[in-house]
Amino acid sequence: MENNRYMQRELITVAIEHALLEIGNLELEKVQVRLKNDYKCEIGDCLEHPEYLKRILCDLFGYCYGDILDTINRVLESGNIEGRVEKFLMVLKS
Repeated sequence: MENNRYMQRELITVAIEHALLEIGNLELEKVQVRLKNDYKCEIGDCLEHPEYLKRILCDLFGYCYGDILDTINRVLESGNIEGRVEKFLMVLKS
């Protein structure tokens, strides 16, 4: 069970980092800094708290949020989505 959670966390991290790196290194760094400063967490922690990521992405990227979400979704679809990852996507899409 713990191994599955670790794999889901890593998949989320890869998907988010991939989406942000498509925009640029600075954008990934901005999100990482905001997560650390605002919520004392890192990208992988967004599996447990996707609302943190949603707030930051909407604040930093506005209308581009939808494009970022599409990229995250595309990367996650290429992996094995189940359980917490599905909940994570539902919060981001709401």
